[in-house]
Amino acid sequence: MAERIRELLLTALVLSNLLLLSCSSSVNQGGEQDAPVPPTHVQLAMVAQGLQVAWEPVSGATHYTLFWGSEPGEYKSLVNCESPAVILAGLNKEQLYFLAVTAWNQRGESNFSNELVLVYDDGSGRPETYLARGNDLMNRGHYAGAQAYFSAAIRLDPGNLYAYQSRAILRQKINQPDLAREDEAMAEMLFKKKRISLRQAGW
Repeated sequence: MAERIRELLLTALVLSNLLLLSCSSSVNQGGEQDAPVPPTHVQLAMVAQGLQVAWEPVSGATHYTLFWGSEPGEYKSLVNCESPAVILAGLNKEQLYFLAVTAWNQRGESNFSNELVLVYDDGSGRPETYLARGNDLMNRGHYAGAQAYFSAAIRLDPGNLYAYQSRAILRQKINQPDLAREDEAMAEMLFKKKRISLRQAGW
């Protein structure tokens, strides 16, 4: 009889442990109970007020934190916001910025989003200055910064074939052959247009 009681108590203990484990697993598996996933599709755009940073809303997120700084992975500034977009004002012209976003809910903070790199410019910068800085950084192996400077040169002067050529070389170095081909094709098209213009001008 005593042996039977011990067996029943042991079975009850095992069942209660399984029930507790099952309950705790269901709480952890219910997406809202975990920290959110990092924001995705972060986009940067120059607007009249400064730099607009926007991203896809994260399911279950209560708010977000945008981080930025002048070195990769070292963010010395941040701002919290409830919507998946924010405008940064007062950034320094010609400065290289590294940015990332996290999402929050009641359980905590997500990991960082993919880091984005940008050279801030209010539209009055000199494309040749950015092109020279980009080539210098590329020669020193600082590819993220170099790409940001080449893109800034193109943003200010969409007809700058040398910026497209340099960015194509860079994209080959970082194993982005499809994007490199796009830049090469654009540079070739701009070169042909330039040659036609020179012919028409009698050069």
